[in-house]
Amino acid sequence: MRQNYSNFEFVVIDNFSTDNSFAVIQRYAEEDARITLNVDRQNIGLVNNLNLCLLKAHEAYIKFLFFDDLLASEKSIGTNCC
Repeated sequence: MRQNYSNFEFVVIDNFSTDNSFAVIQRYAEEDARITLNVDRQNIGLVNNLNLCLLKAHEAYIKFLFFDDLLASEKSIGTNCC
């Protein structure tokens, strides 16, 4: 969210998580219109959840990030690593 490129959408599908993921993402979504949050009423499984993400996305390029993925960190920003 700190990057200077702002023409993107951030689609989050909460696949019936049992932690406080929804509350955390909901706070971000309330502050930034680029964030779309959807919640499954039951666990629909990985493949169905990915397909739902694709249906909700409106842009030409998609990058999936999963619960244990890190797209960038403070250390790597502005460096030639990765």
